[in-house]
Amino acid sequence: MGRTPGDIERELADLASVDRQFGDRAIADAERLSPSPDGPYEFPATDPFDADFPSFAVPAAPERMRQRVKRALRAKGTSVRKVAGMTAFVPASCILSADIERLLGESPQCAGADLVYGDSVHYLLNKAGDATFQLRPGWSPERLRAHCYLGHVVFASDRLVEAAGGARFLRRLEPHDRALRLSEHATRVERIAGLVYASVGGAAHPSADLEAVRGHCLRTGIRAECTMGSQADVVEVSRVVEGSPRVAVIIPTRGTSSMVRGKQRVLVVEAIRSLVRHPSRADLEFVVVADSETPADVLTALNGIEGIVLTVVPYDKPFNFAEKINVGSLHTHADYLLLMNDDTEVLDAGTVDRMLAYFRDQSVGQVGPMLLFEDGSVQSAGHLLNPAPFDLYRGYPTDLRGGNDILHVAREVSSVIAAFSLVRTDLFRRVGGLSTDFPRDYNDVDFALKLRAVGKKTVFTPYVRCLHFESKTRVAVPEATAVNLLGRRWRHVIENDPYGNPWLQKHEFVWKAAVPSGPALNDAFGCEGQWDSGEWAALNEREDRHLHRTMYFPKWVRLAR
Repeated sequence: MGRTPGDIERELADLASVDRQFGDRAIADAERLSPSPDGPYEFPATDPFDADFPSFAVPAAPERMRQRVKRALRAKGTSVRKVAGMTAFVPASCILSADIERLLGESPQCAGADLVYGDSVHYLLNKAGDATFQLRPGWSPERLRAHCYLGHVVFASDRLVEAAGGARFLRRLEPHDRALRLSEHATRVERIAGLVYASVGGAAHPSADLEAVRGHCLRTGIRAECTMGSQADVVEVSRVVEGSPRVAVIIPTRGTSSMVRGKQRVLVVEAIRSLVRHPSRADLEFVVVADSETPADVLTALNGIEGIVLTVVPYDKPFNFAEKINVGSLHTHADYLLLMNDDTEVLDAGTVDRMLAYFRDQSVGQVGPMLLFEDGSVQSAGHLLNPAPFDLYRGYPTDLRGGNDILHVAREVSSVIAAFSLVRTDLFRRVGGLSTDFPRDYNDVDFALKLRAVGKKTVFTPYVRCLHFESKTRVAVPEATAVNLLGRRWRHVIENDPYGNPWLQKHEFVWKAAVPSGPALNDAFGCEGQWDSGEWAALNEREDRHLHRTMYFPKWVRLAR
């Protein structure tokens, strides 16, 4: 590329300077928004049920409310009413909380919002009086295209209602169609982390309207093929990539060989071959950043791969994954950087194209796929900052639905693993690349949060799958220095993940309400009747101390933190 080693060092220093500026601003924001910890930062430790647990008031007349919910189940249509100055669209099968005026009027995040939604409670109408809670993540337009995760009840400003066609028109639509049309004209969408309505259990699952999504894509100029998902009741939106963008695949390696599927393989060589064997519209080049101990025969094998443009960059410093990625990024003029571990393998044709297509949305800064262990189970479905960064549904099978089909919808997330992620080159440099202050742990989390700081989002897609030959049984223990720095920079974010929910069970890697009950566990895994006994008996024994099982509707429900 015409760069001397001195040029590379100067450009690395420039990236580091930019990163320090972002870090200083993040630390200042953290100091302003979240009290400084005494001593080094540690992820807040809470008992999942005894601390930070939502408390509920006991309903005064449960049987009367039980009959009310049953009557609502038989009702049809959608009513329109005024609530705290906003227009509420309320299907007849749903009942608004008596607290709704307060929730809308007193929630600071709702001030100035023109589209609002919230959590809900759904009654199973069984003898035990069980309830399930739908805890919704923050605003995720990508997820809304997959299904109506906003729920059946939404609140819109007068301006927004008129822009979307008027109340009379909107009330006749199905919830997914109505939410999409309102979102197309919304300038600010907010989620209330509180129970805003109730219905019966059958209405808990998000609806998915294929024709509504197709119409939405036509109205908003999204070129995509829309189909119903094969494993879940969701709409899969497959965008069309245009042109032949240049993509540089950055792979740090030390030339490691490993046993995979009973055969010895050179990881970096097979990683590249897995990409090459699948044709792509992208113009691919490969930049391999090789440690000085990389065996000569591995370098020979790399240079022997036919049909690729390859640059091998020597690296002779102590291990620093972030710096190796940064070094590789400076040896290309490509439009995009595909960060790829040498222990990964691409499974699907069109992998790069499907990831590239998301960048038609100018607000997207990074895209990550579903990462799988060698046995096909989930290694990561994106990060949930809860408050430590967790790989969602790690170790569970991919045909599991997860909470509200979370494993089967593309969605905005706070972070994805840098083992395989695609990012725009200009944005990578704009935020200072990966921070070398995180040589091993959390450089990917820090990077995604820097992207968010410049208004760019990270998208997880389950429609691209890659193997990551990381040990399934290895328990990664983060370095205390990395935890401290992540907390100093981003504690105001990681302790309040916008794509999480305040009422989720803390320190958990599944989407589960902080309620020790069978229905809550069923919801977390998208199944029924699996968690009534056995290993969850201890949770059930503790239930009476925390949750009254005769909750029929939030006329009496009060959430208190």
